[in-house]
Amino acid sequence: MNRDTRIAWLSGYKGLIDQAYDAVVKLLTSDYMMPDETGDRRSRELTRVRQIFVPELILRLHVMLYASREHVPENLKRALELANIIADSMHKLYDDFLHLDGEGLGSTLTLCGGRR
Repeated sequence: MNRDTRIAWLSGYKGLIDQAYDAVVKLLTSDYMMPDETGDRRSRELTRVRQIFVPELILRLHVMLYASREHVPENLKRALELANIIADSMHKLYDDFLHLDGEGLGSTLTLCGGRR
């Protein structure tokens, strides 16, 4: 790959990662699909959907950012900063890591730390 082709590829690669990061963080930090406090059937269903998909989205975003660190070094910092987004009490994403089988955020972080 010549220099110009590499620069163009890297620019496109970084742009796609930035686009994915922005879209996922926007989705996670919005009120979209937030259950209300009534505890009715719909609220329980939304909670379960979030428990399934929010950890998966975060884990996939982390893996994408971590895997791209060799080409886009600042993505390592962004991958590590996901912990702040999860821990933010305004969005309460940490609640979505509670699984029906009793495993929580700790098991997810163990999985995340074990991926290379």
